[in-house]
Amino acid sequence: MNCDQVARMLADYLGHELDPADREAFDDHVTVCDKCRAEADSLQVALGALRQLGPPPAQPATTEPLAAPTPLPRSRLRILRPLAYAATLLIGVGIGWAARTAPPAPTVAPTLGPKSPVVAPAIDEQVRPDKLSPFVRNAYALSRAFSQPTRQ
Repeated sequence: MNCDQVARMLADYLGHELDPADREAFDDHVTVCDKCRAEADSLQVALGALRQLGPPPAQPATTEPLAAPTPLPRSRLRILRPLAYAATLLIGVGIGWAARTAPPAPTVAPTLGPKSPVVAPAIDEQVRPDKLSPFVRNAYALSRAFSQPTRQ
């Protein structure tokens, strides 16, 4: 038996819940290992002190039931509900604004004609993780994870 096994079995040992074979192996290891013996002794002292405290004092029983929370009046709900929607929208816009980066200079695709199309880089090329705060990086990673199709 090693110290990790003894650490896992310590609570069962103190509660007298080990079977006789495990208890004997535990006792054999504790007699040899000073560290495990010190741990077991300190927990036995703490457990003995807790047993001397006795049960906590009883709380007086209440006979009246708890009052149900009063619902908000409809007039307040008419005001608070749109404000909650607006706050959610503003938070979403704020996260999007914080996640934006300066767009890179557009590149021109080589073509034979005088008018060549402007090619914008992909979204992943626009986001530079080294320039973003940890919150924005995590929000971006979360949005990327949710935009991926699920595999079943």
